[in-house]
Amino acid sequence: MGTGYTRNDSTNNIANGNVINASDLDGEFDAIQTAFSTSGHTHDGTAAEGGAISIVGPAQEFRADGSAWYPKTDATYDLGKAAASFDVAYVESINLAGTAITASASELNKLDGVTASTTEINYIDGVTSNIQTQLNNKQAADSNIVSDANYVRTDQNFTNADHTKLNSIETSATADQTASEIRTLVESATDSNVFTDADHTKLNGIEASATADQTKADIEGLGIDVPATNLTGTIPAARLSTATTQAESDDSTKIATTAYVVDKITTLIGGAPSTLNDLNELAAAINDDANYNTTLTTALATKLPLAGGTLTGNVTFGDNNKAIFGAGSDLEIYHSGGSSQIRDVGTGNLQISANSAIEFFKAGTSEVLAKLNADSDVELYHDNAKKFETTSTGASVTGSLAVSDASTTRTNLDVDQAGSALAFAIALG
Repeated sequence: MGTGYTRNDSTNNIANGNVINASDLDGEFDAIQTAFSTSGHTHDGTAAEGGAISIVGPAQEFRADGSAWYPKTDATYDLGKAAASFDVAYVESINLAGTAITASASELNKLDGVTASTTEINYIDGVTSNIQTQLNNKQAADSNIVSDANYVRTDQNFTNADHTKLNSIETSATADQTASEIRTLVESATDSNVFTDADHTKLNGIEASATADQTKADIEGLGIDVPATNLTGTIPAARLSTATTQAESDDSTKIATTAYVVDKITTLIGGAPSTLNDLNELAAAINDDANYNTTLTTALATKLPLAGGTLTGNVTFGDNNKAIFGAGSDLEIYHSGGSSQIRDVGTGNLQISANSAIEFFKAGTSEVLAKLNADSDVELYHDNAKKFETTSTGASVTGSLAVSDASTTRTNLDVDQAGSALAFAIALG
C-alpha cells in the first residue's frame, strides 16, 4: 500500500468476534486515504502493494511479461488512431511483418516521402548520402557511349552508323540462307505477289466455266447433293434463320421449323387449361405417381358403383343431411337434430309392407310399442303391456275403456261379457 500506510488499529479491534467502534473504522479509513494521497499503490507484487498488473484494457486486450508488451491477438490492434496519434516513438529497432529493418535512422531519413516495402527499404542499407548524387557519380563521362540509350559499345570501332545497319537487318536473318529458305520467306510475306504451288493447286480445284459472280440462286440451282459425311462443323445461325413450315400432319423426315413444332404441341395439348398443359403439371396433378393407373384402380375398387352393389360399412349422414329417394325427391329420411324423420313429400301414399308383421319397439330395448301382424290382428301396447287388439269380429280391450266426447249425442255401446251380448244406451258427455 506504499510506504506511507501504517495500520491505525494497533489494538486489533477490527477482528473477527470483536466489537468494532465507529472510531476504529474512521481512523483506519483515514490512514488508507493518507497512504493513497502520498505514495499510492505500486502493485509491485510485495506485501500490501498488490500483484503485478500484466493484463489491461476494457476487454483485456493488452498484456505484458518480463520481456515484452504485446496485444492479446496478433495483427489486430493499432498503436494510436487517425485522430489520436503518438508524437515521438523512441525505439532501438523496428521489425515490420517479421522482417527486421537494418537501416539506421539517418539512412531512413533519406526516404522521407518514399513508398516502399520492407525488403526494398533494406536495399539501401549502407547508403550515407543522397542516392541521386551517388548514381551520378557512378556514371563516368565516356565518349564511347552511343547516343541510343539501349546500346553501350565497349569497342572503340562500333559507331552509330554500325548501329543503324544492324537495325535495318530483318529479325532472324542469317548470311547462309538457301534458295528454299528465301522462297519460303518471300511466300510468307504479305502482298508479295508471289504465285506459289499452293495457289496453283487452288486454281486446279476450280470447276471449269466457273465464274466469280455466281449468285446464291445460281449455286442452289446446281442441285449439288452433298453427302452427310462431308458435313462437319457448325452451320452459322444466319443460314438456319428460316425454313419452309410443313403441314402439321406431315410426319416425314423434313426439317421441322419452330412453327411446325408449336402446331404439334398445340395438337398434343388439345386445349388443356394453362395449369395442365405441360408434363410437369400433369405429373403434379397425379401426385407424381408413376403407378397412377394401379393406384386409381385400387381406389375405385373400394367405391360403390352407380349401378348398385354391396356396402360393407356404415353410411353416416349428419343432421339434416337427407337420404332422398324418388325421381321427384319424394321420400326423405333424416335426423333434424331434434327428432328422426321419415317424410313422404311427393305424390301417392307412404306404404310400409311386410310378409309376416310390422313391429315397433322402444329404441335399444325389447319393449313392444305396437305389432301389425299380416292376415291377423293389430296389437297396441302400453308400457310393454298389450291393451288393444283387433279380432276377426271386432276388437278387444284389456283393462278399462274410457270414452269421452263433448257432444251430447247418445250412442249405443255393445259389451260382450262371457259370451253374453248386452246392449244399452249411455250418455256421452
